[in-house]
Amino acid sequence: MKIDVVGIRLVKEREIDYDKPIKKPIDTVNFVLEEMQDLDREMCMTLNLDANNCVLNAHIVSVGGLDSSIVDVKSVMKSALLSNACGIIMYHNHPSGNIHPSQPDKILTEHIRKAADTMNIRLIDHVIVCESQFYSFADEGLL
Repeated sequence: MKIDVVGIRLVKEREIDYDKPIKKPIDTVNFVLEEMQDLDREMCMTLNLDANNCVLNAHIVSVGGLDSSIVDVKSVMKSALLSNACGIIMYHNHPSGNIHPSQPDKILTEHIRKAADTMNIRLIDHVIVCESQFYSFADEGLL
């Protein structure tokens, strides 16, 4: 019998140009607003952060429809683990313009938080972006 030996790697797909420094979690909101503000469908993205909350990379988790997108917890955590992240910030947009989280948004956040806690990775925030405004789960005391 032969057993395959496999490797798992993080693959760079592209770069996003952004000319402002990103050092703290709040600094990432403008970056994500620029990336998501004109989308006509939902997209979920995570930023993987090092121990000093500096951005290691961005991971586009999913692109969905007008009012939902499927987010796989395993995919979020895989990206964080392969990046050697100490923290993650999750973002998604609401093309409808309604900045408030839905019940599925709250449930997903709790699932991601539990998975991250298990792996000793901090879920720093889950941010919903709409046009020029945002909703922060951390700021609202939901994390």
